[in-house]
Amino acid sequence: MARKKKSDALKTRQQLIDAAIAQFAAHGVAKTTLGDIAEAAHVTRGALYWHFDSKEQIFEEIWKQQSALQQIIQQRIPRTIKKEPLRYLREVFITALRLISLDPYHRSLMEILCCKYECTNAVLDTVEMQAMLGMDDEALAYWLRRCIQHGDISAQTDISVLIIILRGALSGIIRNWLMHPERFDLAAQAPTLVDNLWQMFTVTRPVAAAHE
Repeated sequence: MARKKKSDALKTRQQLIDAAIAQFAAHGVAKTTLGDIAEAAHVTRGALYWHFDSKEQIFEEIWKQQSALQQIIQQRIPRTIKKEPLRYLREVFITALRLISLDPYHRSLMEILCCKYECTNAVLDTVEMQAMLGMDDEALAYWLRRCIQHGDISAQTDISVLIIILRGALSGIIRNWLMHPERFDLAAQAPTLVDNLWQMFTVTRPVAAAHE
């Protein structure tokens, strides 16, 4: 019986998170109330408050679950590509863009983060990078250092500056598409977008994966 109660509680918690994602994506974080979330999840407000104290706490829980994005990306990229760091990063970027474009769940998360989250906190940039690529700045810096060691990027490259540029470029592409999806096919054009981005920084051009 205790196990069932715990299972039911976890199910209700996830219902609330899923409902919050849908409401935040449709109406924005600021305009969504806890009552809206409870109603969309088909639970009482009392049940909601048993799990969460505020919208901010729900939002934090949503992004904690984003760790699964890295696993999804890794599952879709051949392991052998990791021997070629530039090619690996190329595939990570393309896979992330296509996942956001084709998967409704991840598209909703990006809509919240890029278009519907009324926030001026600089921490948002880091969360956004993790959400898009499934890796934080430290992981990205590791792969960029490997690119330098591999001779793909100039040894004079300032990695911290390059991360800022990459983050800004990818954020811009995603925001542009989310706001005007009719302007271009993000999934189809992801390889071209990523290749043109890399051409600004690389000594060698990343080779397309065999499965593309």
